[in-house]
Amino acid sequence: MGMSCFCAIIIMKSFLLSLLLAGAVVRAGYTEPLVDGDFAGLKARFTPEKPTVSISYDIAYRFLFLELMSLATATIDTTEGTWSNSVTGATVPACFMEFTFHTLDHGNAPDKRNRISIDDKIISVLTMPDLNTLFYIKKTDESINPLIGHRKVQKNLFVYDLEAGELNYRMEDYLANTVVTNLPGTASLVEQGREVSNFLKIMSSVYYGKQEMITPDSDFRVHCDVDGAVRAFCVKTENTDLSVRQLGTNLPAIRVSVEPAKGEKIRSIGFKLWASSLQDVAQASKDDSLQELSARVPDWSMVPLMADYGLSIGYIRCEMVKITAVDQIAKGLAMNAGAVASSDNRN
Repeated sequence: MGMSCFCAIIIMKSFLLSLLLAGAVVRAGYTEPLVDGDFAGLKARFTPEKPTVSISYDIAYRFLFLELMSLATATIDTTEGTWSNSVTGATVPACFMEFTFHTLDHGNAPDKRNRISIDDKIISVLTMPDLNTLFYIKKTDESINPLIGHRKVQKNLFVYDLEAGELNYRMEDYLANTVVTNLPGTASLVEQGREVSNFLKIMSSVYYGKQEMITPDSDFRVHCDVDGAVRAFCVKTENTDLSVRQLGTNLPAIRVSVEPAKGEKIRSIGFKLWASSLQDVAQASKDDSLQELSARVPDWSMVPLMADYGLSIGYIRCEMVKITAVDQIAKGLAMNAGAVASSDNRN
């Protein structure tokens, strides 16, 4: 199961990102590398104005109705606020998204890593309310050591930058010590990056019955970077109900099935994603903070509840296990107050 399971996790992660973060925008020519400290630097340029919606997921291998093996965890944190543009100096309304994806050996020494080992982090900054991409930065640390074949290790940094008004792309390979500043098929990603809000509105309209279902025969496509090439995928949508274990109830949901578009020379992936509106999820959660926040976000705010990726035997499931609203402003004030109190005690 090793190789298939690894591919499933990678594609599951990629599609969660392309469908939820709606892809990156790219262009050759980025010339300044980012290092680890720049993740914190990006956060410092963002000022939260609303609580963060934090969603946690478990990823597991399943056969029929049985969960046989827990594989990884993922978290998506989304916050609305303002962003300080380092080029123009302007402050603009923005959405700050942080995505982490870890297999269960996260934090282990290199010689203690599992055969399938992933430790990835992504930060995306988008303008509000149109959700145009300003930054998309991804740091990957991935290792596969199959029973048959050679071990494959990847440690990369991907930077997609639109802050200066032009689309710039850079990929650093830490192991090979190389830099790439071009990616085939960028036009499709650029277009999709500019259609983020439209994509979410279409999904919301289908969810609320304001638009007909999308079929594979339509011209609707999503694009994703797969192994260094941009691939097109067709989409099928259906209305359904989903039992959400974390909430202890059934929710109305839209089921999105994704397959390679005609002409793409990649195998069928059997990927399905279920999503509901934030308003419906908040109402079912009985979380006062989440309900209050859901009343202040656009109607097309959707929450991914579950995703499946089919294998030849069994499937990989990514399932929401927690959703909360975290007041970053109050949290920051509390941390500052604690720091002052600690300083006073030392004095």
